[in-house]
Amino acid sequence: MSSGSWTNSDGLYLQFGTAKAAAETGGDYMSYGSNRVIEVDINLANLTSSSLAATTPTVISNTLFFPEGQNLFIEKVELLNVTPGSTTAIALSMGLVQGDRTTVPTTGGATSFINGFSLTGATISAQGNLVTMTVGSSGAGSLIGTSSAQWNTNTTLGSNSVGGYLTANMGTITTATGTYRARIYVHGVGTIQY
Repeated sequence: MSSGSWTNSDGLYLQFGTAKAAAETGGDYMSYGSNRVIEVDINLANLTSSSLAATTPTVISNTLFFPEGQNLFIEKVELLNVTPGSTTAIALSMGLVQGDRTTVPTTGGATSFINGFSLTGATISAQGNLVTMTVGSSGAGSLIGTSSAQWNTNTTLGSNSVGGYLTANMGTITTATGTYRARIYVHGVGTIQY
């Protein structure tokens, strides 16, 4: 059976063959209380090695689509070291890319949730270490602590209020290993749009 993907005329990314059966790495989970939790595994071996402001960062889940920016408040992001690997001088960033999978939003962009966080620090380098990023903390992305901010300007899908795919990228490192789990905690402001 063949394996592959394509973007149809509606701008939707579709997989077929064996690629469609690949396990996904992220999801939106129910959480008791006021927050929704969006969780994704980041395998460093699958990421691009580019500048922190990567023009096309790596999409880390093909089915998880982060909801639009209106009426959401991003409280915090947690980063858990699941499988330590080679992390010499790696600065991890996590953000968004629009539905066309190539356009990085003008607000937030490739560093929306994590912005150049060093994976070599003592707080994250060992297996099981958990770091919580809030407004102003080291590595916190630009959308943490914001609400009602429209971070996607994509008009390809017919609206400027669509969400985006979660992405990740490293600094100038060419190869790296290790797996990290990121959790984004959001709650609604007014009417939740998803």
